[in-house]
Amino acid sequence: MRRSSLRLILTFLLLVTMTGHHLAYAGRVVDPKTEQLGLLLTENMELTSMTSVLYGRSTRSDLDWRICKSITDSVCTTSTQIMIIQFFALCEKIEDVNCIEEVWARGPDGSKISGIYQRHLPASGNTDFPAEPTMQLPASKGNSFVMKFPSAMHVGKTDDYLVSLRNMTQIEKGAGESATNYRLGVQGLIGGITPFELLTGNYRPITVTEGFGSDGGLRVTPSGDTCFASDTGVCAAIRPFPKDYRFGLSIRLSQRLSGWFHGRITAPIITTSFSGDVYRASIEASPVKVASLDFLTPTQSLSQEIKDMIFNGEEWGVSGNLQGIRITTGLEEDRAQTLLRLFTPHFEDKATRTNQYWTIKTLGDFRNDTVRRCTNSSGDLAGAVSTNALLYSAGPPTFNPDESSLDYKVAAPHFESDGSEASGTYDLLLRSDVARCIYGFTSAPIKATLEVLSNDGSTKIASTTITERNGWLVMSAAGFGFSSPIVRARLTQDAPAPSPSASPTASPVASPTPSTAPAVVTKSTKKSITCIKGTASKKVRAAKPKCPKGWTKS
Repeated sequence: MRRSSLRLILTFLLLVTMTGHHLAYAGRVVDPKTEQLGLLLTENMELTSMTSVLYGRSTRSDLDWRICKSITDSVCTTSTQIMIIQFFALCEKIEDVNCIEEVWARGPDGSKISGIYQRHLPASGNTDFPAEPTMQLPASKGNSFVMKFPSAMHVGKTDDYLVSLRNMTQIEKGAGESATNYRLGVQGLIGGITPFELLTGNYRPITVTEGFGSDGGLRVTPSGDTCFASDTGVCAAIRPFPKDYRFGLSIRLSQRLSGWFHGRITAPIITTSFSGDVYRASIEASPVKVASLDFLTPTQSLSQEIKDMIFNGEEWGVSGNLQGIRITTGLEEDRAQTLLRLFTPHFEDKATRTNQYWTIKTLGDFRNDTVRRCTNSSGDLAGAVSTNALLYSAGPPTFNPDESSLDYKVAAPHFESDGSEASGTYDLLLRSDVARCIYGFTSAPIKATLEVLSNDGSTKIASTTITERNGWLVMSAAGFGFSSPIVRARLTQDAPAPSPSASPTASPVASPTPSTAPAVVTKSTKKSITCIKGTASKKVRAAKPKCPKGWTKS
C-alpha cells in the first residue's frame, strides 16, 4: 500500500463560533449592503465552533465541501480533496496512537494532580465517524471531554475541566482513489484545557453543516459568557482558572512533530521523545489572560479605508447576517492587525471581555528562510512561542539580520474590559541547537537579551528572565503594554580567547588571520560598521567591531 504524509493546511481555514442562532462560515464575501459591521476576535474559536467531521470536495470553493459518513464512503472516495477535522480522545490501550495519554494539574505546592475522565461534552457530534486502522485514524466523538482534577477548585465551584485536542489535515488525491492509501497527518494540532461551570437553559449542541460551516445554536449565556461546549439544555460556560495552578497534557502520535508550538500559556516546560513508532510530546504551563473583541458599529460610520478593505470581493470568516456582520479573521493573520488598528476608534481600544486560557497549537507559516532551514534540520520541535496578546505574528519569530534578532509582532487592545491597562506576557523557548544554527554560533554558552519596541519605536525593557536548561533556551518578558509592540530577542556569544602565539622563527611573521567565530553582537551603541561579502551585507555592532572572516569593511 502506498503511504505518504498528508499535505497539511499551513494557513488554517478559520472555523468561527457564533452568538445567537446565526450561521457562521469561513470564506464569505461581505455584502456592501450590510447595515452594521464589527469584529469577533476571540481565542479558541477552532475548539468551540466545530465537532469532528470528514469533508470531501473536488473544487477549490469552500461552498462545495460535502460531509462524509466515513473515510471510505462514496463522497470521500469520489472527491479529490478530503478535509479531516478530528478531536482526539484519551488513549485506551498501550498501543493506541493519535490520542491524549495523560492530563494533569499541578498545585501551588508543586504536587501533581492526575485528571480523572468523567464524560464527553457534547456526548456525541452529528458528524462523528468510525475509525480506519489502516490510516491510524481513530474513531471520533464530539469535540471535548470532562476531566476532574480533585481539589483544583475554580470559580465555577467545581474541579471539572474540559479538555480538547483538535487535529486538522487535508488529503490531495485522485477522484475514485481510496483515502486509505494515505496515513493520517498530525501536524495541524490545537489543544486546550478549560475550567467551566455547567449552566442549564435553551442550549443545544453544535450542528456541523456542509459548505464548511456550523450552526452553533445559542453560544453565549444571557450574561454574555461564552459557552466553550454545549449539549441539549446545557452550556459549559468558561470560568477563570484557580490561582497559582499549572496544567499539562501529554500526547501519543503516529509521527514526529516538527516545527513550532504557539501557546496561550506562560512559563512552559516541553519534553519530547520517540520510541519505535510512537512519538510523545508533553507540555506543562500556566494559563494567561487574553482579551477578546465582539462588537458592531453602523457601516455608514466607518472610514473609507475600512470599507475598501472589507468590500473588495475578498473572502472573510463571518458571523451574522445582513443586519450585522462580525469579521472573524484568524488571530495570526496580518490583516487582523490592520483591522484592529482601523477599528480602534469604534471600540475605544478596550477589550469586550477578558478570559483566561490554556491553549497550544502547532505553527506552520514560516516567514523567514533561516528559521525554516534551522527548524527543519532539528527533526523535532524546534521551539515554542507564547503570548497573551489577542493578535500575533503567524509562524515562529522572524530572524532580523539587520538587528541580529528574533522579532515577534503582537497586538491587542490597550485596556482590559474593566478599563485597567493591559499587561503583556511573552515566552520564547528555543532549542539550543536551533539557536546556534540560526546565528552560526559554536557550542560555547549563549547570552540573550529581550526587549519590547513600542508603537513609537522606543525601547522598553520589560521584566525578563533568561535561562538555558535541558537543551532549551528559555526567555520570558512580562509587564509591557499594548497596542502593537514588537518583542525582540537578541542572542550573542563571546568570541573565543585568542590562541597563544607560536614561538618566533626566522620566517617572516604572517599577518593575523581574522577569527572565524561569529562577531559578538551587543546592545552597545559605541560603534557600528557594515561588512560586505559579494552582494551581501550586514551590520556588526560592538565596542571594537570587526568583520568576520571572508567579510570586508564597507
